[in-house]
Amino acid sequence: MFVHCYAHKLNLALQDATNKLKAVSDILLIVQNVSVFVERSAKRHTLFEHLQGDEKKATLHNFCATRWSSRYLALKSFVKLYKYLLTFLEMVDDDNDKTNGAAARGFLKQVKNFDFVFYSNVLLILFEKTHMLSKFLQMPNNNIVHALELCDVTIMDLNTLKNNYDEILESVKNKCEEENIDTVLEPMSKKRKTHALEVETNAEKYKKSFNNIIDVHISELQIRFSKNEFKSLIAMYNLIMLKNEKEHAEYNYNDLIKYDKLVDLERLKTESSSFINYKIKFDNLNWKDLNNVIKNFVENDLKSFYQEIFKLLKIYLTIPISSAEAERAFSVLKLLKTWLRTAMEDDRLSALGIIIMASNMIIDYELILEEFIKIKERRLLLV
Repeated sequence: MFVHCYAHKLNLALQDATNKLKAVSDILLIVQNVSVFVERSAKRHTLFEHLQGDEKKATLHNFCATRWSSRYLALKSFVKLYKYLLTFLEMVDDDNDKTNGAAARGFLKQVKNFDFVFYSNVLLILFEKTHMLSKFLQMPNNNIVHALELCDVTIMDLNTLKNNYDEILESVKNKCEEENIDTVLEPMSKKRKTHALEVETNAEKYKKSFNNIIDVHISELQIRFSKNEFKSLIAMYNLIMLKNEKEHAEYNYNDLIKYDKLVDLERLKTESSSFINYKIKFDNLNWKDLNNVIKNFVENDLKSFYQEIFKLLKIYLTIPISSAEAERAFSVLKLLKTWLRTAMEDDRLSALGIIIMASNMIIDYELILEEFIKIKERRLLLV
């Protein structure tokens, strides 16, 4: 069975949603173009940093096709530095350089309006939700059922955003007032009834667009993360995590029929009932999640007793939810295998790669030294 990387699927879902929404794709294109304009020139980059004063210097991020979080990071830095960007573009516009001045004038017109402030802030809030899911999907030791559950939680969070529209709109209006940008949503005087009706319709347009952005993203997530695609794997997980005989009686073994050549289903039914009793008898052990079930299997040597369940465990754990770890290995290889290290042997390269990829692990150096000493007799007796 081939399984796409879930982190990659999330990125594809966001790309598809962006392509379907003209307002969203336009905002992201503007963010990308302005970021490139600022960072392409060392002079403009220095000026932009100078405008930030004594605050911690921040830079604009560019989009990257291979970085799944690049859109979120680029938009986050852009919104954070928005007031400095307006000042920067105004200064470049007043400069004697006609070419850069014309470009800055055009960018200023694109970003200094209510539409840009509204859509950029809405997208940032939405991308923050999906960014949390993206970071989780790239972590090791995850499983498919947990990943699907987190996808469902993210979809629920996005649906909840619809209830926060008034709060988000008020925040956008405040930001516009700070930068002297017309909100275009303020009610007109009662004398101009016709124009007031147009303003009311305009307000409804933004709310409709807000809901549409969320609905399109939810739809793409539901398409990419359909549970029907992994019905057998979910059934496998549910069988391993059964808690009592009632759940066992309601369980449908037909969901595992595609694995009948690998697993003896009749024997699996017997083992499953026995395994439930084993978990009840040894309830002092932690059986709440799959990682602890695997740990208990290994420590208590249950694989010889529950052979069919152990086969299911192996099948389930063989299918990863992400290729992020493998891709990190290639990234590390590019950093290690430089032209100065072309003569490095495979064993050393592999060892250095593991050290870098596992840099967040706590290492007991004393234990390593003891193991190194045991490999070969190196100590000399001086007496």
